[in-house]
Amino acid sequence: LAPGLELLLKLVDGLLLLLVAGMVFGLLWGRLGEMKIPVFCYMLVIIAMAWVAAGAWHASLTAGSAAALVGALMFLFSDSMLALDRFRRPFPHATAWIMSSYFAAQFLIAASLAG
Repeated sequence: LAPGLELLLKLVDGLLLLLVAGMVFGLLWGRLGEMKIPVFCYMLVIIAMAWVAAGAWHASLTAGSAAALVGALMFLFSDSMLALDRFRRPFPHATAWIMSSYFAAQFLIAASLAG
């Protein structure tokens, strides 16, 4: 990729991930109490993981980097659902949504090392 396009993609990826994290954090804000700072820091780590995976995919466009990116996004989804279920309001079939996306994320991240 051209350097200018690569930078633009990184910025767009980062802004989209921050937007998603901001929306989830906004939904949780009033119910986090003393957990606001730990949850905020954890969200930043998960967003950073997804951002790095997106950058690796843009740079290489390999099956392995695609698996890592989808795995990172599934991990973000899983942890977001977990936080919403625990801190906001329990929802039907939460455990199934959380665990299936969590295991898919782990599988894809591990599989990314093979390709």
